[in-house]
Amino acid sequence: MEQDDGRRNGFLLNAAVAFGDACTRPKLTPSCPFYRESEAGPTCAEQCRGVAESLGDASRRIAHHRIGGLVLTGREIPRSAAAGAEEFDAGRLYIGDRHLPFRDQSTTALLLGLRHHTINAVLRDTDPDEHDFPRKIWAELQSRDFPIAQAAAAGLSLPLARAAASRATLNRLTSFGLVGSAGLKSAHIKDPWAAFLTEIQPSLSAGTGEIRAGTSTPALLLPGWLSDLDRDGAVSAAISSDEVLRVAFGPGFVYRLSQWFGRLLTDDPDQVFNASVPDRRLFLGLENSLYTDETGDWFWTRLTQTALEDWLQSALVLEWSWQAQDDSRGMSHRILQERALDPDVVSRACLNRLTSGTPASGNFGFDPTLFVNRAIELLSMGDAEGAADIFSGLTELRPTDADVWNNLGFCQMALDPAAALNSLGRSAIFSRETSPVRMVNQVLALHLMGLDEDALILASETSNLAFARSSAWLWNHTMPQQAGRPMPNNDISEYLVELIQHIKAGGCGSGMSPLDE
Repeated sequence: MEQDDGRRNGFLLNAAVAFGDACTRPKLTPSCPFYRESEAGPTCAEQCRGVAESLGDASRRIAHHRIGGLVLTGREIPRSAAAGAEEFDAGRLYIGDRHLPFRDQSTTALLLGLRHHTINAVLRDTDPDEHDFPRKIWAELQSRDFPIAQAAAAGLSLPLARAAASRATLNRLTSFGLVGSAGLKSAHIKDPWAAFLTEIQPSLSAGTGEIRAGTSTPALLLPGWLSDLDRDGAVSAAISSDEVLRVAFGPGFVYRLSQWFGRLLTDDPDQVFNASVPDRRLFLGLENSLYTDETGDWFWTRLTQTALEDWLQSALVLEWSWQAQDDSRGMSHRILQERALDPDVVSRACLNRLTSGTPASGNFGFDPTLFVNRAIELLSMGDAEGAADIFSGLTELRPTDADVWNNLGFCQMALDPAAALNSLGRSAIFSRETSPVRMVNQVLALHLMGLDEDALILASETSNLAFARSSAWLWNHTMPQQAGRPMPNNDISEYLVELIQHIKAGGCGSGMSPLDE
């Protein structure tokens, strides 16, 4: 009988913990007897935790995990029973939730949305309708008891530092021919961040010896979009040869920027959302080291990075501490329950990281080619808005991916040629090689806007390019019986010739979209 009672209590304990773990924001569990609606949305006092404790929550069996030469010991938590039933994918959560009201979005979607909108604020590339989004997301996360200041400081300080360095140097990079001339709204405008870099550069140049690491080549902390353009080393060589650019992408500037943004996000996030330029003397007084906060990084990473190989080692160890020892580091259990991880998987990930020494990759893992077939299917059905929305979401996750911007521009051609031209221009800025496909799309966009003279000038430049024979999806704009549908094309050069003839012949009125013809 006592054995049956023990099994019964064990069953009820696991059921109580599993039920509580399955109850996550934003909807909670309406069938729970403790559930109630408030002005701020669904809420409760987490009474399920008290029920679990009354059933012996603190007396679960001891778990031992060997990590390298360490033996980590803690109490086993049966939190995977219910919450682990659904596979976690941060990117898909964001794409699925980003159009919902903020109160209805998952915490993951809110964090990735905050990342997107805050970086755009620093780049001065924010849609006027979205100007207050970072503040609204911040407020929603605070209402959920998420430690957003600490998490954002750890998760966003370096991306924001690289964004600020990019903004400060964009005009200079463009004038040197290192990047395309179309793209961010801050281009060709007198920019306060560029002025700040000019002011601060002499003070930092005096210390460039510290970044040489024993070689004649200075260490550079290039943002991802510039690293992608630097496959042959030409971009980094050009940057190293220019004093201003070398300082802008050197540790002395980028690390101090990370300190600046990390501290602002902790103390005064409004200054970040306003892209405030630092005071020169205060900036030079900041530590010349990367802003770090291991606990904040764990808070940020566990809900924004899907693959464990993209986590820092410290985040893996803190995750193990939570799994085995119930050490939440002050994070709400309800927030932690939004993602369940198998303790054995976490232990193996820790061991692999310790033994391999491989750093986290930081890759969001969304290849744009994976979405092309679905987009073409939607375009063929006449749902250009649905197709564009796929790549619009991907640009927020991969804002410097030339292929994503090109694909977005292609889809937008049926909706808004001006928006398409802007997206294609962004594709150009993030690609060193001239793409005949992109330029042909730009010719068509100009034509659809009624700018036939500009379209023919660009078409003439495009005609001089070497066209490798390759297949691509292009708008079949010049064939009336099939106009306005994407079609596979095996000869881009022939397509361009036909498009030029169509434009010269005045084949359609200005401002006509592919779907209208």
